[in-house]
Amino acid sequence: MSSVLDAGRSSGDRDGEELLNQWRASTLEQEALLKHLLEENIKLKKQVIELEMDNYTTRLAVGTLRQELETARREVDTCKGEMGNLEKNRTWIPVLIDGDGYIFNKELLSKGEIGGREAASMLNSGVLQHIKSQGYQLSHPVIYTMIFLSKELLENILIKSDTCSQDEFKWFIKGFSQAHPLFSFITVGTSKEAADSKIREHLNKFIRLNEVHQVIVGVDHDNGYSAALSAELTAGHKEKLVLLRAHKVVAREIASLGLENFWIDGLFMTEKISSNPFSPRMQIPNLDSPLNPPEPLPRLLSTPPTQNSSPRLMKDTNLPKRVPAPCNFLYLTGKCNNGNSGASSEFYRALSP
Repeated sequence: MSSVLDAGRSSGDRDGEELLNQWRASTLEQEALLKHLLEENIKLKKQVIELEMDNYTTRLAVGTLRQELETARREVDTCKGEMGNLEKNRTWIPVLIDGDGYIFNKELLSKGEIGGREAASMLNSGVLQHIKSQGYQLSHPVIYTMIFLSKELLENILIKSDTCSQDEFKWFIKGFSQAHPLFSFITVGTSKEAADSKIREHLNKFIRLNEVHQVIVGVDHDNGYSAALSAELTAGHKEKLVLLRAHKVVAREIASLGLENFWIDGLFMTEKISSNPFSPRMQIPNLDSPLNPPEPLPRLLSTPPTQNSSPRLMKDTNLPKRVPAPCNFLYLTGKCNNGNSGASSEFYRALSP
């Protein structure tokens, strides 16, 4: 009986030990799992904290960027306003010059490109000084200069009058045009009206613009501009029209308009070029002088005409023959109307007997 009890007790002990071992194993697994869960939880908490910090940093950066963007927008609006005010305050001063009559100083022309730059600087400074002398306070004056000329004809005259060489004139134009972005020589046709029509049209357009303070014209030598200038005065633009003087004697009809005028010392030749390739230099007469009356026209008739006679040109074997023939239109008006063919006759003067 006791042996049976011992056997049962022994079997129960083994079962209990086995159950205890299972429980212990299960407890260890649970502890390991719990430990793993705790470790993962700690990691996740760290990640959450890091993410929260990143999120905070991102939100802070976004806020800073928004502030910078808002500041940039305000600056852009401010710049736009300033640019608008600048555009409104910008004042244009067109300078329109007849380059066939306004010839730059010989010393400037002979310097080539350097002379062109000096001429541009003198013109710019002279215009600004004139504006200042009138008492105007222009914050952003813009001088826009256009010189209209018959380049080939003028070049021929400059060469034959020993004013400058062809290369010097070419480099002078380059220096003048490059010295200022809005300064330029504009070549027109060889006819007398080529430069005139360009200047008249530009004058008519510019003088009516509100942005234009004054239009400065260099045409004191040519009565042909008097009608266009007079029309602008009649239209009420007297305060916006200014004459840039170049010559000592102003054409009679131009002088009669009473335009406000000014000089730029040393910039232009004050008298017409005098030269003749076949005879000593002689000054081409200025028939338009209000102070010096024109010389009488040469006598063309050998005897006064009668009702039954026709005019005869006088014959004088002592008069030298000119090749090519003198340009009569030049003698009467001061400008040649023969195009390129009249270039050589620019230096002739009809001689009275």
